[in-house]
Amino acid sequence: MDVTTAARVKALWVESGSTNDAVIATMIAGVSARLGPMLARHLEGVERTEYYDVPLFSRRISLQGFPTTDIDAVKYSNTGDWASVTAMDSDLYAVEETTGILRFFQSMSLERGELQVVYTGGMAAN
Repeated sequence: MDVTTAARVKALWVESGSTNDAVIATMIAGVSARLGPMLARHLEGVERTEYYDVPLFSRRISLQGFPTTDIDAVKYSNTGDWASVTAMDSDLYAVEETTGILRFFQSMSLERGELQVVYTGGMAAN
């Protein structure tokens, strides 16, 4: 996903011709490829499935795609067998949409485990 457009860059540079289009496209692609990892978050707002290790007595997880627009399912497992685990009741958690923080109303478990979160989030659509 590109984080800006050639038209926006040209407007900032007060550029109207196409002489620098190839240079601008290369710069946009390079910055876009590096920005997500630098920010430690997903830029494109799409549905994704992510897995998170759950520390003992954990009550929050920071999703990597935010703002978060929709949580489809949250599953907890200490075996990794996702097919046999049912999704948690949505009354057990809440998401802070702007920050992507998934908060649980009680500690997860006395055992270490993993969360599977299916959600839609990211800065923008492609």
